[in-house]
Amino acid sequence: MQIETSDKIVIDSGSFITLGRENNKLYFEYQGEKFQFELSFLIDISKGIQVDYSPNDTKDTLIMKFYNFEDNMGVTLISPIEIAESKGKKMYANFTIRNLNLNNKQVMYTFYINK
Repeated sequence: MQIETSDKIVIDSGSFITLGRENNKLYFEYQGEKFQFELSFLIDISKGIQVDYSPNDTKDTLIMKFYNFEDNMGVTLISPIEIAESKGKKMYANFTIRNLNLNNKQVMYTFYINK
């Protein structure tokens, strides 16, 4: 199956339930390239709802910090965020995070690439 939306192709999508606020890792491969993400869920009311992301020291993993994604109904990013480039095409991600309890989240994700 192939899903296209606007000028993008969905390259991976799914969901999982975390077993803690840190050390949540996603790995996937697209056209021979490997991508790694590490997700953490933090509470800091001075930041509002936001996502900070940057590569780790060895630049092989994108560290993503989700601040204040604490709603039981879920919090969704307004629009996909640019996270990488693959073979000259920009790659994006979007997340919906649903709070299940103090430490566990349901993470729904979609990764896109430009056509």
